[in-house]
Amino acid sequence: MFESNYTCHFFRRWGYEEGRKGIPLEDALLGNMQNDFDAKFGDVCAEIGVRYFIIEFKRNREEFSKEVSPSGKIHRAHLYQHLRHDSYCRSIARQGHFGAYADAKHQLLFEPYAHCPTAAQTKEEILAKQFSAVMPWHELDNQAWISNFNEFYRSIAEVGSDLCDATPGFFEKGLGITMSHLEEYIQCMYQHLESIENDSGESILGAFSPLTGKFVAFNGSIGELVSHLHRFFEEMKSSQACDLNARSSRPHI
Repeated sequence: MFESNYTCHFFRRWGYEEGRKGIPLEDALLGNMQNDFDAKFGDVCAEIGVRYFIIEFKRNREEFSKEVSPSGKIHRAHLYQHLRHDSYCRSIARQGHFGAYADAKHQLLFEPYAHCPTAAQTKEEILAKQFSAVMPWHELDNQAWISNFNEFYRSIAEVGSDLCDATPGFFEKGLGITMSHLEEYIQCMYQHLESIENDSGESILGAFSPLTGKFVAFNGSIGELVSHLHRFFEEMKSSQACDLNARSSRPHI
C-alpha cells in the first residue's frame, strides 16, 4: 500500500475511537497529504485538547533511514543531524514527533521519529553497544519504544493536562507536547535555514542540500509557517463546530 493509505487508515481509526467515546469530534487533525504542510511538517499535525504532535507515515520502517540520509529529504536530513547534537530538541521530538509504519500484517506501529532511522535491535544488542569501548554510544543509535495504534491513542488522547515538575514544560503523563514546545520544535526543524542574496540583491531563505551543496529556497518564513498552522487549526475547529450545529438543528424524520 501507499503511505497515503496508512494515513487515511490512521484517520479512520481515530474517528472510530472518538465515536466510541460518544463525544463530539473536537480534535483538530490536519491531514497534510499533497499540500505545503506535508513538505514542511509531515503527514499529520494534530491538536488534541492542549496537546500537539506530528506524524510522518512510511510504508515500512526502512524508509526512514533513506529520508534522513544526505540523498533523502533536505530538511529531514538537516533535522536528524541537529537532533543528534541537541539533547533539548531531542526531548521535545521524543514526545511530539513520531514515525508510523506498517508491520508484516499491515498494522500501524509508532515510534519516536528520531529513533526510526536506526536498525531494529534486541535489548541485548542495545546493552552491548552502550558498554562497548570501541564505538561511542548515542541514544539515537538505538530503538526507543514501539506501540500499536490503541496504545498510541490512549497515551495521547485520554490523559490529563498536568505538567511535570521534574521536567518543566512537559506533560506529567502520556505523549504530546504543548503549543510552546511545538513552536520551539518548528524552530528546531528549520534551524539550518540561511539567508542569501540573489542576483537582484533580494534576500532568500533556504538551505544547502547535504548531497549536492546547492541552495534550495524555502517559501516564506518560520514565523509565517507558525501563523499558518495556528490559522489552519482554528479554521478546522470552526468548520467542525459548524457541522455539529448543522446536524443538531436538522429535524428528526
